[in-house]
Amino acid sequence: MRVDPCHEISSCDLCCRLEDAREELDEFQMSSRELEAELEAQLEQAEVKNKELLSANGRLNMEVEMLRVRIVNRWPFGLCCSPENWK
Repeated sequence: MRVDPCHEISSCDLCCRLEDAREELDEFQMSSRELEAELEAQLEQAEVKNKELLSANGRLNMEVEMLRVRIVNRWPFGLCCSPENWK
């Protein structure tokens, strides 16, 4: 006659295993919440930095365009030899 291995495990052992599993689950969930909060904070920081960089990029593009216009307007040789035709 063969004995079912499940019957060999005592109810106390099962309770201990269940409690261990619950503790691991609780730790995992807490760790997951902490990680999620950290990632959300990093995402917010990255979004702020991205906004700042986009704004700076826009300002620099406007400055480049203003300088290009000033150079073209002051270039003594006319439009045929202006810096924008050097490309």
